[in-house]
Amino acid sequence: MTKTEFENNSQFVKYKTDQSCKLNEFFKTHKDNLFSIDDAIVALVGVGKSTIYRQFANAEEKGMIKRVENEKGITLYQYLDDEEGCSEHLHLVCKECGSFIHLDAKESDRLIQEFEDRSGFEIATGTTVFGKCAKCRKK
Repeated sequence: MTKTEFENNSQFVKYKTDQSCKLNEFFKTHKDNLFSIDDAIVALVGVGKSTIYRQFANAEEKGMIKRVENEKGITLYQYLDDEEGCSEHLHLVCKECGSFIHLDAKESDRLIQEFEDRSGFEIATGTTVFGKCAKCRKK
């Protein structure tokens, strides 16, 4: 589903309300980092918690966001930007500073193929890999 289809999808947003627009904008502004439902609750003043929980569930069901659990067991979400082909490439997340890197499709394919050739283990596209970024490794 493209972003435009999602935004116009009557199953996700039955009414184009200020609250739903705020939530869509929140997702778009967090495309380069992981976020929690609590982050949305803090950022979206005036949007009820139940609305945020319901819309997160709907967005996840429609493939607009993906649930990711970090090493500490905390549930975070990733916005899957169809324009960037997020479901088709790997994502790297620094467990120290939280920086978020979209690998391009060619690099993702190369790494996935190399890993599969060496291990025989198939990696799903769109996978999020946790580690340390270059900046945090220098510390």
